[in-house]
Order: sequence, then C-alpha cells, then structure tokens
Amino acid sequence: MIFGEDAPYLSLDVARRVAGLFPDTSLNFIKARHWLQWDEPEALAKVVTQPR
Repeated sequence: MIFGEDAPYLSLDVARRVAGLFPDTSLNFIKARHWLQWDEPEALAKVVTQPR
C-alpha cells in the first residue's frame, strides 16, 4: 500500500491500521498529499515498480 505522508484525509495511523488488515502487505509512504500520482509521480512510479 502507498500513502501520502501529508494526506489531509487519512493519517499515518489510519494507513498503518488499514495495512494491518491485510496479510503480507508492504506499506510505503511518499512525501505527498492525497493524490500521489499528481503530487509526486516519479516517486510513486519508483515505489510501484520496485520488486517486492
């Protein structure tokens, strides 16, 4: 899962709780707001394309 560190709608704690609901989930934070693909497209692409 990928969340924006500065998202106005979902806090980092909420992100951690949501990720905890799914087994074998990796949680990544990007220095961005809610719309990662608009705020930091290069950083998002890097996370999405990295091997697990």
